[in-house]
Amino acid sequence: MKNLLKLFICIASISNTHAQSKKEQIEQLTFLADSLKTELTLVKDNLIKKKRVRT
Repeated sequence: MKNLLKLFICIASISNTHAQSKKEQIEQLTFLADSLKTELTLVKDNLIKKKRVRT
């Protein structure tokens, strides 16, 4: 649930980019994409660890 909230906040912030320059939009979107990749990697790693513990 926490991750979904973070994702929602990221998407909401994207909608506010209309008033920014193209360069600022690209920087913000790049940051958000990197943050999402990091979050997904952490979730994946946690799932792998839980699976190892069960076996």
